[in-house]
Amino acid sequence: MIQDQDFYNIDWMFTGRTGGNADTYGVRQPRAGDSQAKTMSIQKKSWALALLALLSLCAFAGAPRNDRWTVIGPGGGGSIYAPTMSPHNPDDMLAYCDMTGAYISHDGGTSWRMFNLRGRVRFYLFDPVDANVIYVATIGLWRSTDRGNTWRLVHPAPSSVTGEIMPDDHAGDRILTQGPSQGSVTALAVDPANSKVLFATVLDKGTHTFATSKDWGETWQPGGDLPGFQARSAGALGGSLRIFVDPTSPESERTIYVIGTNSISVRRKGIWRNLDPPPGVNSFTEYAGGFPGDGGKPVFYVTSRRGAFVSDDGGEIWRGVSPTFAVEGV
Repeated sequence: MIQDQDFYNIDWMFTGRTGGNADTYGVRQPRAGDSQAKTMSIQKKSWALALLALLSLCAFAGAPRNDRWTVIGPGGGGSIYAPTMSPHNPDDMLAYCDMTGAYISHDGGTSWRMFNLRGRVRFYLFDPVDANVIYVATIGLWRSTDRGNTWRLVHPAPSSVTGEIMPDDHAGDRILTQGPSQGSVTALAVDPANSKVLFATVLDKGTHTFATSKDWGETWQPGGDLPGFQARSAGALGGSLRIFVDPTSPESERTIYVIGTNSISVRRKGIWRNLDPPPGVNSFTEYAGGFPGDGGKPVFYVTSRRGAFVSDDGGEIWRGVSPTFAVEGV
């Protein structure tokens, strides 16, 4: 029988990958007549490592947490994206995952309900006027008027739909329509004073077009192309845009800001102007913005592979807010 001290007296050589977090395996150099010693030694080392791991877990289990975060779910189904909270009730929130799951909660995340509107979610939007109205963009643009219990198609026009096709097993569903192509809604905004007025960017055949509806999405009027934007797929996690409506501008001629994948466009008095991105920046990785509470031009934040930048005047002038380094997101 091998003694405990024999475990430490055996000649070991280390084989396998080393460095990083790769496992390294120990194998004793063989000597004649000691096959049993080799087997027993490896078993003893395995038990010793298992005991060390168990003790480590016990030590960390009781360690105090120095943060105030609480996991509220949902879990499973891939990574979770775009947590969106209602401006009317913070208990109403939505999120989606990259495996086609869409989730809604009405109790601040204590419980969640999954729903499916075909394909991956691209964005959520709460109506800023009517607390019961929510929009979701998947393979089409959908609207709920009862806080997410039921949904109806807004775009493409329901009357033009002839069917649906699923050409693959990667959530590549597409709505089939008759007549001219209607494109895909890549961003949406609701007028801050009138829920029936909608503003949208539509990607069709590589071109981003701005459109306005004054009848709750029944009909749309084109408002000009956005040539400064990179034409990307309207699919999830890529090519999405965001629209900001100046609440202090005249209701009859709203001032509109649109953040694209590599630039910002602004419409004032019906005229579009494309603004330059920060110097040396070819593409935004993330972006956010909003209007000051006391009025004025919006404040925009963007990140890129050259760093993070902020503009206090609606994208006219940019300044860096971080050292030069690669930023993959906020």
